[in-house]
Amino acid sequence: MPIFTSLRGKMMTTFNWLHITDLHCGMPGQEHLWPNVKDKFLDDLHKLHEISGPWQVVFFTGDLVQSGEKEEFERLNKLLEELWNVFDRLGSRPLLIPVPGNHDLVRPSGKSPAVRLLSKWENNPEIHDEFWGEQSSDYRRIVENAFFNYLDWFGNCPWINSAEINKGLLPGDFSISLKQEDIRIGVVGLNTTFLQLTSAS
Repeated sequence: MPIFTSLRGKMMTTFNWLHITDLHCGMPGQEHLWPNVKDKFLDDLHKLHEISGPWQVVFFTGDLVQSGEKEEFERLNKLLEELWNVFDRLGSRPLLIPVPGNHDLVRPSGKSPAVRLLSKWENNPEIHDEFWGEQSSDYRRIVENAFFNYLDWFGNCPWINSAEINKGLLPGDFSISLKQEDIRIGVVGLNTTFLQLTSAS
């Protein structure tokens, strides 16, 4: 079920947001499961909107898709387009702010020596300085390649105002300052799944 929250400023400015997570678009069997819950989901959105009023932001916190494949992100866009059409009819035109989850990447081969070292991060402190300090290191390239499809989707998603988003060190890291009349809200997104390269559990 979606969750909404609101923040009121000193002049009674209201900033409302909707939180969605773990859609897993592309999950096997979803084409049969989603129609069973779609109407209930949309009914819940209508009820929440009546309570909260318009949403300025939709936070989508991880596992947008199932396995990070390009086709899954294309399918996700079709679903999001339908969802944003619903928002528009309700009177909301929210910004989408996503962060990736441990299903939003394409997992590299676990046989790679560099992947093996990354998967045992805590046991290999000697690679930490190289990972954080050298953008061209093999370790960083592995992570960036794993999230390539996510980043491509993020950069072309029509519901994300990427010009306002400051990219961070890792794929999916960002900061953004949101202004609503007399209040300003800072949001930081962190990719906490960058080391989950060999397992989605």
